[in-house]
Amino acid sequence: MSRAEIAENARRVEALVVPSVGASVIDFEQGIRRLGLVMRVVIADGQNLGAHFDYRPNRVNVVVDGAVVTRVQSIG
Repeated sequence: MSRAEIAENARRVEALVVPSVGASVIDFEQGIRRLGLVMRVVIADGQNLGAHFDYRPNRVNVVVDGAVVTRVQSIG
């Protein structure tokens, strides 16, 4: 994918998932799976979790506090 394609994909995916921020981890993940996306928690309760730098256009990297998704960190 070109940089422009990656940026456009990120905007499209973010527009779909950002409205779900504030949902429980279970509800958020179920919702994005219906869209053909996968979730990866990259920060949980303030702790950075290990994550590879591979790019997957259908992956949503999220921040979780307790059992609630509090932020979309990035797409990919």
